[in-house]
Amino acid sequence: MKRPYLVVPPVLAGIGLAVVLAANGSAQQPGEQTIKLVERAGSDHFVDNPPRGTRRNMRISAGDFAVSTAPLFNESNTTRLGTLHTMCFATRGGRLTRATFQCNGTAVLNQGTLAVSFGGRLGEAITAAVTGGTGAFEGRTGSVVSRERPNSNLSDDTVHLVP
Repeated sequence: MKRPYLVVPPVLAGIGLAVVLAANGSAQQPGEQTIKLVERAGSDHFVDNPPRGTRRNMRISAGDFAVSTAPLFNESNTTRLGTLHTMCFATRGGRLTRATFQCNGTAVLNQGTLAVSFGGRLGEAITAAVTGGTGAFEGRTGSVVSRERPNSNLSDDTVHLVP
């Protein structure tokens, strides 16, 4: 059985995927770019602050948090493009799907970094804001939609950048 808190870091990692944009984008309009990425499960750590949950009740409480790193790959999942670093804090407790989180991530790539932010409940698909970048991504903003693949440790991420 999958530990409930281990779901948080992969989802958070998906949020940060907005970083690998330079890999293979297609422009819709001048300056806009859409990138499709694959995120693989990496390392993660969950801190269950008091009041503590149990495996039986699988509850998250405000103040619990998770940190993770995940490798990022191109759309065909063959070429590594970088690493996503994320941290996610519970701001409202409840079962995993009912708890509310504030998550931030940074994708570190050869071309630069991208920063992403998400606030809300975790679910099958998460939409996060791309809040900025460095290097080749300086001045870029946009959004990323991350969808976990069922029964796998992979997430498909679609990044949309605007000038």
